[in-house]
Amino acid sequence: MLVLVVAMGWYFMRDKSTEKPGDKTQWTIWYIDTFDRDMPAQKEAEGTGIVDGFRVLWKKTVKESVQDDGNATFTRFTMTWDGRMGRVDIHVDPFDNHGLAKIRKWFDDDLHERLARAHARLLENSERWDKDAYYPGAESKAILEAAVAAEDRADFVHRLDAL
Repeated sequence: MLVLVVAMGWYFMRDKSTEKPGDKTQWTIWYIDTFDRDMPAQKEAEGTGIVDGFRVLWKKTVKESVQDDGNATFTRFTMTWDGRMGRVDIHVDPFDNHGLAKIRKWFDDDLHERLARAHARLLENSERWDKDAYYPGAESKAILEAAVAAEDRADFVHRLDAL
């Protein structure tokens, strides 16, 4: 049994299950209104296969959680799955999300697929599987740092594929 205790955005795990999400994983995308903190998270989408979940998470985050200038909206999304170690976010700061602003500008079907697959790879190799605590947005930070460092879309694709 997995018990999560939330403290300042970190999740402390009481069960060291090593089962990682994959092609058969049932996931849920949740909508979170950061303006109305009393509003409970709402189910936005459900499906099977962790890469498909990342496709939905990235599209919703890029299109709805950040503006063209990189400032955040009051909309956030998170993906949960099967109750096992199960939450992933895309890191969004209130202001100056330069990586997400670039991704938003470059976003198309090809990049959408590459983002989902890169995030799944990062999750597969994440330190969360060996630790007692994890930050749900940790795996996305490498993607966002690659976007910030990229000179252009082609450079970002190269960096993303190398993750």
